[in-house]
Amino acid sequence: MFHSPPVYNLHPSFFVVSALRGLLFLGFFVGGVFGFTLVFQQARAIVHDVGLWERGVASSDASFEGTSTSQKFIFHEYKLGVTYEEPNGAVHKGHTEFSTVWSRLDETRAIEVHFDPNHPEEFVMSAAVELVPARWVSVVVFLAGAAGLIFIGALAIANGARALRQGLRAARDGMLIGVTLSGAPSLDQRGNKTYRYRTEDDESREYTWTFRRKRGPLVVSEGRVRLVALRSQQYPEAIVLLRSDLYPLALPRDEVERIVAAVAGGKCRSYEPLRIP
Repeated sequence: MFHSPPVYNLHPSFFVVSALRGLLFLGFFVGGVFGFTLVFQQARAIVHDVGLWERGVASSDASFEGTSTSQKFIFHEYKLGVTYEEPNGAVHKGHTEFSTVWSRLDETRAIEVHFDPNHPEEFVMSAAVELVPARWVSVVVFLAGAAGLIFIGALAIANGARALRQGLRAARDGMLIGVTLSGAPSLDQRGNKTYRYRTEDDESREYTWTFRRKRGPLVVSEGRVRLVALRSQQYPEAIVLLRSDLYPLALPRDEVERIVAAVAGGKCRSYEPLRIP
């Protein structure tokens, strides 16, 4: 008589943690996209300033004041108020901002200002043009940072969605199996451990699963180090490595204790699937 596989429930925190991680890395992704818009504005400002310097009219007098911010003596940001006078005596005041890498603004030097004769409120100061190479370096650096945020965010969201999808599929028609640990787990800076393992039916493919901090997998020690996982029968690639308390499965305490005791007592002899007495 055919018996359908059990349907497991996943612990609610599995969904909560997945959602929180998704939101966190979505923030990385959105931050990267926002960074791209800022970088685009900086690049457009550089092109505008170079063009205006070439076609603009020189002012008869100019001065500036403002603030500068430096980080690690490499990244410099300037927010300046500029006052300049047209040859006909009209005085204008404006504001400009730009960032540089390595090169700095020489605040002791006098500046020149070129302005658009048709729109005298549009101007560019000589220092901003002299520092164009350093401004382009700033654009490249921040572009790389924005791209990194987008990549990290997209990759983490994809991995999180994959883990959630695997959990749902394995819980729907999963079977307990034993998998072989391949190599020592890797430890990241936050104390999370990533385990690499292989299945009995396809040792050429390696899977990974990460446990947070002091948590670890349920281990079966018979010759080679084996771990316990839940594998979907319909989607064999959907494998969830189980924690020592069988998380993320939501099982009654006595059921957890029974399975863990059976595994620890060496009563699980067949690994495809594990036969739990």
